[in-house]
Amino acid sequence: MLDGIGAQNFPHRQNMQAMPGFADKLSDADAAALANYLRVTWGGRQGAVTTAAVRTLRWEQAFAAGFAYNPALRTVVRPRLAIYSLPSIGPTCGGSRSR
Repeated sequence: MLDGIGAQNFPHRQNMQAMPGFADKLSDADAAALANYLRVTWGGRQGAVTTAAVRTLRWEQAFAAGFAYNPALRTVVRPRLAIYSLPSIGPTCGGSRSR
């Protein structure tokens, strides 16, 4: 729902069109409400997705990709690499370096 799904091809000439992601269009509360609607209506499951769970998911995905999520703006930004540079390790981050 947030990231979308690419087109899928199945056996016997069955296929599914791509679905765009809605991460930049849905707030955390809207995404939770939509997830709950889909779970209850089509999945026969309890609507147990909370706003906090969506927020946590966005943070985890952004962090794993090396990005930072700004919940106020509903955007993901890549921090400047200078923040992560460590002068004592050097540009190879622990690899061999010439003296």
